Amino acid sequence: MKVTNSNYNPNQQTIAPNTLGKEAFLKILVTQMKYQDPLAPTNDTEFIAQMAQFSNLEQTVNMNENIQWMLYMLGTGFDSSNAFSMIGKNVEIETSSGIIQGIVEKVTKKDGEFMVEVDSVLYPLNKVNTVALAKDSSNNGQNAVEGDENE
Repeated sequence: MKVTNSNYNPNQQTIAPNTLGKEAFLKILVTQMKYQDPLAPTNDTEFIAQMAQFSNLEQTVNMNENIQWMLYMLGTGFDSSNAFSMIGKNVEIETSSGIIQGIVEKVTKKDGEFMVEVDSVLYPLNKVNTVALAKDSSNNGQNAVEGDENE
């Protein structure tokens, strides 16, 4: 499973339009209590039901924020661990001119996107089709000599 960038901002509130948030719910509840008839107050059952609804709303909002945070962390962590584990590995990368092969020399993050460097050229991580162990691990990340039959 690959989680893509969810653009989560932990400081941004995400409330869908035309929905009541917990602040609006509290305002309605306070207004209702403020203007109720003192001779015929809201019965306990209704008040408890409204408080339970508020508690449920608050828990749902908190759970949604936690899920958004987890998706954000999975997206960031998944890409970075995948990218850094490719260093020294043989890769096939899809380019506009065809498939290229080589060993990943370096991993960088450019404009929020992870890039792998093969033969001194940067490619986006999402263009990598195949990753395999390098045939000769003693070359410290350098490409093996083409045509060497002693491998």
